[in-house]
Amino acid sequence: MLASTLIALLVGCEEGSRGAGADGENAAAGKSRVPAHSEKATVPPLPIEKYLLDTGQELQLMKASKVLITHCMAKFGFDYVGPSFNTTENLSENGTNRARRYGVADVKTAKEHGYHLPGVKDGNPEASAPRMSDAEIRVFIGDADPNSGVRSGDRSNGKVIPKGGCSGEAMRKITTDTPHDLASEINKESQAKSLSDPEVVAVFAAWSSCMKGNGYSYTSPTGISEAVTNPGPERTEIATAVADVECKKKTNLISVWHGVESRIQNQMIGQKEEALGSEKRHMQAALKIASQVLEETS
Repeated sequence: MLASTLIALLVGCEEGSRGAGADGENAAAGKSRVPAHSEKATVPPLPIEKYLLDTGQELQLMKASKVLITHCMAKFGFDYVGPSFNTTENLSENGTNRARRYGVADVKTAKEHGYHLPGVKDGNPEASAPRMSDAEIRVFIGDADPNSGVRSGDRSNGKVIPKGGCSGEAMRKITTDTPHDLASEINKESQAKSLSDPEVVAVFAAWSSCMKGNGYSYTSPTGISEAVTNPGPERTEIATAVADVECKKKTNLISVWHGVESRIQNQMIGQKEEALGSEKRHMQAALKIASQVLEETS
């Protein structure tokens, strides 16, 4: 779990490949990320959350990895800067992204921001990451990226590039587990399964009927925000978002959907409890190492 998580965080920060994920479909995609918005969740916790890294833990791993990468890159003559990881986030949030897992859920947020994410530019780590030169990227990523052209044993400035580059070396020092992400898979798959559950299908139909009564034609609340392309909330978008939230409340959609998904997650967790427990132990061990790395450099 942690190996794949660190790859996503370290490489994602440098390549700017992480998306904001504005609704339930994207929020449950199982992608490790530090959220770039400050919206707080009003939805109760989901069962899988006890096996997922929260934002504060992700930041701890990234900061420790950055320290190790900086030391490694310096050996090759590069002054690695990397992202600053400044954030104003609720550090207890995690990959379930409950604030938007079931779409916009709060009337106040809908009235102020429509389907847009509040403070989306605040504390965005990739915005503060300087672009690296091609030579630096070769050492940073090594043979982990086939497009880098780096092969095992290749050198830079007379030194052998580590397997997976300096980012790979940092990852191995923090965690030695195999790249598996069972918790995130459950996080993603549970929502996909919930969409075909009779209770969810029925509450979507009730929500759709409510929206139709307000002059909107949508079969389900999923994907509405993806159609929003304007840089900021507009009057029509805000009106739609407010109607969306009001219909969710009227039909009890979020409570029903959350209940169904919680049941599905509990079933999936029960089938994989031993493997999930192993992932969690690796996660705790990695966090301990990360803490030690940061203490040594403080």
